[in-house]
Amino acid sequence: MLKREPLDLAALVQDVVGRAGRASAAAKCTVQVTAARSFGDNWDRLGSSQVATNLLTNAFKYGPRNP
Repeated sequence: MLKREPLDLAALVQDVVGRAGRASAAAKCTVQVTAARSFGDNWDRLGSSQVATNLLTNAFKYGPRNP
């Protein structure tokens, strides 16, 4: 069930990337997030975090040594 709440999606992605530091280093991947603006709206925090985490995990798994 979605639990929508006011959330800045860009900040959430920055947080997820920050927590993925060890996995990024292990895969020898550099991750940089640049958001020209915030993406504030009503988002499901848990679902959005899971999507961002899954995308990073797949990038580290299938694209090692690539930025």
